[in-house]
Amino acid sequence: MILAELSTLSAPLSLHVGGWLAALFFLIGGWSQVEKFFDRRKEVPPPAATYQLKGDYAIRQELVELRHELGSQLHCLDAELTGLRAELKKDKDDILAAGEHRIEKLHGRINDVLEAVAELRGKLSKE
Repeated sequence: MILAELSTLSAPLSLHVGGWLAALFFLIGGWSQVEKFFDRRKEVPPPAATYQLKGDYAIRQELVELRHELGSQLHCLDAELTGLRAELKKDKDDILAAGEHRIEKLHGRINDVLEAVAELRGKLSKE
């Protein structure tokens, strides 16, 4: 029956046979991929006791000690930071006080010059 249909087609027989072989090839390849997918899903990982550990892992006691060391270092840094802030505040106050002192001295000199100018104006206005 298939041969009878093939003889009535206008395309050569080799083209039809090649097409069927290609379809069969892709069908088998697709089925193989589907089986691989489901086989991977069925695989059970080995138990954790068989895993090979890599690297040096810290135990809980070491982590606690490290956390304690970090806490003490943080406390020391916080105290040092507080000291630096106090020093900065003192330095700022010293700089502001020195600036005020310079301004007072400058104003004193300006007042002396103004008094001398006023005295000279008074002498010039009398003449």
